[in-house]
Amino acid sequence: MLQIIICDDEADVVEILSEQLNTIIGPIIKYNCFKTTDPKEVIQLTRKKDIDLIIIDIEMPEMNGFETVKQARIQYHETLVIFVTNMDLYVYESLKYRPFRFIRKAHLEEIEEAVTSAIMLLKEKNEELSIRINNMQHIRCKIEDIVFFESLHNEVRLVTIKNEYIYRSTLKSIEMELKNKGFVRIHSAYLLNVKYIYLIKQKDVEICFCGIKRELPVSRTRRNDLILEYNNSLRR
Repeated sequence: MLQIIICDDEADVVEILSEQLNTIIGPIIKYNCFKTTDPKEVIQLTRKKDIDLIIIDIEMPEMNGFETVKQARIQYHETLVIFVTNMDLYVYESLKYRPFRFIRKAHLEEIEEAVTSAIMLLKEKNEELSIRINNMQHIRCKIEDIVFFESLHNEVRLVTIKNEYIYRSTLKSIEMELKNKGFVRIHSAYLLNVKYIYLIKQKDVEICFCGIKRELPVSRTRRNDLILEYNNSLRR
């Protein structure tokens, strides 16, 4: 379930945005919406929960939207942000905070496209892979948390940012299941999530996750596919 915060010092704007949110994404996905006129409450909420999306005004009396977002992202830096404001002059300054969108209050109809696009991205980020480890263990892990798969004859080793698992499967079947999900076959024995690429070398690729760096081999015949998929991921 997605966690969303709407914050504006004008309570009527909060209600308008909340109603629009329900109309736009209510039929698409389950979500919790926290409504507030106090930016400090936004920060408190982000200390307790991983917030997926913050829709926030920039000009507020006690703490502006920029400072609020800066502090809110300390806990979970991948939170998407949509800034809402009356002042066009803030658009360039807002870029420092990597907003997903910048919406002017005079054009609140733009919120539909912004929210819909954000939800589609969040659905993709939260998509899970269901894996049967054995007769007793079945797991679900976020696809974006998967670093790579390694072939071990009739089994594969799954490496995520937190854990490793070994189970019966083939890289070919996994590659088909994860088609168009940002994975690329870099070697007959490895299927890699391009998100974790740090450096592509001539014969191997350096990956980085959770402060750990390691190298995986790259087949000569697959190196071009790796570079192509990596460039496509950057454009996405």
